Amino acid sequence: MIFRCSRPALLKSPTIFFFLLKPGRIKEIDFSLSKLHPQVGFDILKDVELPWPIAQIVVEHHEKVDGSGYPKGIAESNLLVESRIMAVADGVPTSFGN
Repeated sequence: MIFRCSRPALLKSPTIFFFLLKPGRIKEIDFSLSKLHPQVGFDILKDVELPWPIAQIVVEHHEKVDGSGYPKGIAESNLLVESRIMAVADGVPTSFGN
């Protein structure tokens, strides 16, 4: 299977995780920038031909079942089950450390 993603699509991704290396508390502006990553991931993956809805899973992985997540505030009934699984998997390292 060949995965296709154009180099320009990868170069469009802004550097939004610079704050991860900063000591101290995350500032609101840094948190706002970090909230861009699901959409950036979607923009990179949306044209990649895959047998699964990976781009949709990526864009939804910070949505919450009550609709309070980001980037779109989608509620449970409209979320892919794979997105909910990815959300749990994404939180495990944070919960248990490195």
